[in-house]
Amino acid sequence: MFVRKEVSDWICFLSLLRINVEITGKENKILGEWIYYLSNRNQYLFVCDMITDEELNKLIIFANKKKRPVLIAFSNGNFQIIDDRFLESGSFGLYTERESSLLECMECGGFWFTCNCGSWKCKCCGAYDGDHYIEQMIFGNDNTLWNEVF
Repeated sequence: MFVRKEVSDWICFLSLLRINVEITGKENKILGEWIYYLSNRNQYLFVCDMITDEELNKLIIFANKKKRPVLIAFSNGNFQIIDDRFLESGSFGLYTERESSLLECMECGGFWFTCNCGSWKCKCCGAYDGDHYIEQMIFGNDNTLWNEVF
């Protein structure tokens, strides 16, 4: 199977953060592009250069069907998340790059993706004390960790 460079870059980056990436079945393709599963974070991953409205609409439908967040990862290291946190409709929707974040837990050192208005409870070990245990908070429009790796 051929893997595009931006996909292999994201898989490499996520493996450095100890986030497992698995390929999903062929039913989990959006317009010919694979959706990957972050198995130890219970989220999905879609990698692209730019996202079209058609892809975005299909990803939101996918997230609502699977009842799981989808990380949209761009080739430049930026990211957005489709999540259901605090949306009035109770369904999944898109958060901007500025509203999407990568958090590191001070307790266990684990990383996870979330929206800024969601719970800051660690998705790795369950630690929670408001934002007092957050070691790092990296916004989707300024992925400083990506810049350190690539």
